[in-house]
Amino acid sequence: RLKSVVQDCDSAARTADARDRVFLGLVTEADVQPAQTLESLGEELQSTAAKVDDVAEHLRSLLDPMDSCYSEMQSANSRIANQEDDIDGMEIRLAEIEGGADRFTLGKEPGDTKYNPADDCFAIKDANPLAKDGFYWIQPSCANRPLRAFCDMRRAQSVYIFTGAPAKVPGQRITDQVKTP
Repeated sequence: RLKSVVQDCDSAARTADARDRVFLGLVTEADVQPAQTLESLGEELQSTAAKVDDVAEHLRSLLDPMDSCYSEMQSANSRIANQEDDIDGMEIRLAEIEGGADRFTLGKEPGDTKYNPADDCFAIKDANPLAKDGFYWIQPSCANRPLRAFCDMRRAQSVYIFTGAPAKVPGQRITDQVKTP
């Protein structure tokens, strides 16, 4: 309930309320359209906020399965890395068995393993003049990791980089899978 208070302006200015700045006045007409528009936007905003909450809840429900999937992927990557290490060891062992008398030097020649790559096929031929055509590990200065390459030692002029892609047609020749420079 409003109460009329009439007092001097100087004393009204020193009060804690706003009586010196707020004066009641008669309003003869008002445009309610802005208020109605604002009110209708409030309802739309509440509806949109509810939809955002629903989407956020759905995303939260997906988080646990994604964490589980990520953990499974890390575990699978770890198993793959271990299997690749096992394969590398088996390749070296197989080459030792097939190498006979040369088994004590296998893996020590440049290009025999990805852990001891040669700079290029010429370096392999230079280190071992009896090197035969075949796949070797090389790491050119422009590569950040060793590459599996097919070296043509008889001609000593070409290096074919094996792309690692499977044959597109059964019975396809190796020359169809390598790229010449």
